[in-house]
Amino acid sequence: MEDQVIAPAASPAVEVGLASEDAAGGGDEARLVALARQDRRAFTALYRRYLKPVYSYFYQQVGSVEDAEDLTATTFSQALASLDRYQEQGRFAAWLFSIARRQLLRHQRGRPRAGQPLTYDLAVAAEQEPEAQTLSQDELRRLQGLIRALPAEQREALSLRFFAELRTAEVARLMGRSEGAVKMLVHRAVTTLRDHLREEKRR
Repeated sequence: MEDQVIAPAASPAVEVGLASEDAAGGGDEARLVALARQDRRAFTALYRRYLKPVYSYFYQQVGSVEDAEDLTATTFSQALASLDRYQEQGRFAAWLFSIARRQLLRHQRGRPRAGQPLTYDLAVAAEQEPEAQTLSQDELRRLQGLIRALPAEQREALSLRFFAELRTAEVARLMGRSEGAVKMLVHRAVTTLRDHLREEKRR
């Protein structure tokens, strides 16, 4: 999948900057954006940082490896082309996922959902909602297909929080809802999953 999107090697000067960012554990996001604006090939660092969350978000929504890869490639390509319009008024991740969400909506309008069962990599973000902490990662994996059965808004809120790893406030802005509404959507989604898990254990 990386071959579809990843930029060519950066110039020597930028490579030094990227190496220092990697050594610092990822470095400052604003600096990575500044480097990418100087040399588009340096966008590779941002691509590497956000590839897994973006791909996981799409795969959880569309259920197709091929479609998720295509949407991921399109999202990063558009982000790279639009980088000069990024205003730095919020996290780069929130801006990137606003692009991803638009791509997903276009995809969903153009192609009906297949509805097939999925296999997910449900790695919950380190910064979890309190409600989600009652479900272990193993338990979430056992509820793979049930996530697809959630109402659309609950599934999207859950996906943006735990797959895209966005903050509640960022999810709220993307969805056009209040933070309280997003928390309620996540709470209802997790409650539904937990209830199904309890039902499964009683069988």
